[in-house]
Amino acid sequence: MVAQWPRMAKHHTCMRRLLVVGSPGAGKTRLSGLLADKLGLPLIHLDYYRFNPHWVPVERQHWLSLTAEIAAGPQWIIDGTWEGSFPICMPRADTLIWLDLPRSTCLRRVMLRSLRNFGRLRPELNGCREFLPCVPQVWSYPAKQRPNIVHKIERFGRHLSVIRLRNDHETDAFIATLGDKPNRSPMSAVGDRSSTTRLGADMSHSPRWLRGNSFRLW
Repeated sequence: MVAQWPRMAKHHTCMRRLLVVGSPGAGKTRLSGLLADKLGLPLIHLDYYRFNPHWVPVERQHWLSLTAEIAAGPQWIIDGTWEGSFPICMPRADTLIWLDLPRSTCLRRVMLRSLRNFGRLRPELNGCREFLPCVPQVWSYPAKQRPNIVHKIERFGRHLSVIRLRNDHETDAFIATLGDKPNRSPMSAVGDRSSTTRLGADMSHSPRWLRGNSFRLW
């Protein structure tokens, strides 16, 4: 049964609803932007809908309702690894892109990002300023979030085409396979949350399909 999934897409034209997940500092925002440019799909950063300005969290049920409304759209790229979003987004997605980079790489990036952008507004965060690195989340990611992603794929994403990218070279090689021109005019959800309806661990104990290179699309 496990060997029959996830089902692999042979061409990037099969990608219409992509979910991009990974540790803080893995490069989700950058990759999502590149994918939006290449594929011409609407780009949604879940962090934008999770927080009000000044890092005030949006009420959970309201955020989940917004996420469900976004996921109901016909085409999108969703950037976000929020626990509550997986049961909503994974069943609707056709492709999951997992940036599974080393913890050391992600730690270095979040520290450099915070030093470089301290106090600056981040457009994908709805009026929130860069202030402190999310070191605890990055540090605990291999033991907590990585196994959780595996579990959620098994539970909600057996139909997904899974692309696991483990370093920048693999990410760049994957992007290079997508061509240069978008197939639709790019859109972005960032900028208005009032109406989303207009938007179009250790892997040794993981399932066999999550080990090695066999399930990459390229």
